[in-house]
Amino acid sequence: MYKTSAGELSSATPASETVLSANFRPARPSASAPSSSPRQRKSFTKKIRLSLEGRYRNLGEKWVLESGTVVEDVLYAAGSNENCAVFRNERMLTFAMFFSPIHSFMIDLDDPKIEALFSKTDWKEIISDLPPFQHYGDDADKYLDRCMDVDTKEGLKAVLETRQQDPECRIIHYCLDQWEELLISESSPFLVAAQLGETWWKENAWGVCRRLATAVKDAFIIMGEKTGHDSTERRNQDINNDDRKKIGVKVDFLWRTISSPDVDWSAGESATVWDPASMKYRYEGAFKLPRQLHDILVARTSEVGGVDSLRTEYVCGLLTGGKDICLKSPL
Repeated sequence: MYKTSAGELSSATPASETVLSANFRPARPSASAPSSSPRQRKSFTKKIRLSLEGRYRNLGEKWVLESGTVVEDVLYAAGSNENCAVFRNERMLTFAMFFSPIHSFMIDLDDPKIEALFSKTDWKEIISDLPPFQHYGDDADKYLDRCMDVDTKEGLKAVLETRQQDPECRIIHYCLDQWEELLISESSPFLVAAQLGETWWKENAWGVCRRLATAVKDAFIIMGEKTGHDSTERRNQDINNDDRKKIGVKVDFLWRTISSPDVDWSAGESATVWDPASMKYRYEGAFKLPRQLHDILVARTSEVGGVDSLRTEYVCGLLTGGKDICLKSPL
C-alpha cells in the first residue's frame, strides 16, 4: 500500500498544488480520439497480461483477510480486466494498465476505485493499524517553530546566523540557507522555473537531500540515475544461470549504506516542474517510485521478521518537481 503525504517545502505554491496525487485518472474519451486496431489492442493486452501473470506467480506469502479474501487475488483479477476503463488511445492504455500500481500488487489508499474492489469490512481491515510516521526530534521541532515565526528576509537571516548542533537542525538550517540564496537572488529562478532543468533544481533547491544521511554511519545519498539493488534482485529472481541478467530500474537518488553487502534504504525521483497532469509525474509518482520503495521495504523486512513486519514498518521516498517536494511511502 502507499499514500502521498504533504511534504511541501516551497513558499511559492498554493496549497491545492503542493501534493502530487498518486491516483491515475484516465482522460475522458473524445470524439476525435484515434481508435486502436483489434490487432494492436490484442498485442498490448497480451503483453500486459503476461507481465501481470509473471509477477503473480512470483508472489510469496499472500495477505489473507479475516473474511478469507486474498488481497493479491483481488488485485490480480482487477488488473487482468481489459475492459476496466476506456482510454483515449493505445499509448494511454499501455500507461494506465501496464504501469498501474495494481500490477505491482500495491494498494493506493487514496484511490476510491481500489477501495471499491473490496467490501467495507475488508477495506476497514486493510487500512487499520497502519504504522505512524516518525516525527521530528524535540530540538528540530523547536527550531522549526522558530523558523515558522519568520516573516521577513532579515528575520530569516537572523535565524540562520546561529550554527546548529543537532543533526536534524543542521539539515533544516542547510535547506533554509539554500532557499535564502534563491529568494534574494537578483535573477529570480521562480520566473523561469521550467527553463532551468531538473538538475538545476535538484542541486540548488534540494541539495539538502544529499545531506539526509550524514548522521548515519556508512550511509550516503547517491545522486544521479542509479539502479536499486532490490529492484535488480526482483527482476532477476526467475532468471536461470545461462540467461542474461536484467538490470533494475534507475532512480534519481538512493539512500545506500556502503558496506558488505551494500544496502538500500530509500529512493527519490525528480522532474523539472511540478505537473500532476503530466505522464512523467503520473508514471514516476504513482508507479515507478512506489514500486522501488516497495522493493526496498519487502527486502529489508524479510531480513528481520518476514512478511509479519510489513504491517509495522514503512519506507519513505521523495518526489521533487522544480521548487516543490513531496513525501511518498508504500505501506
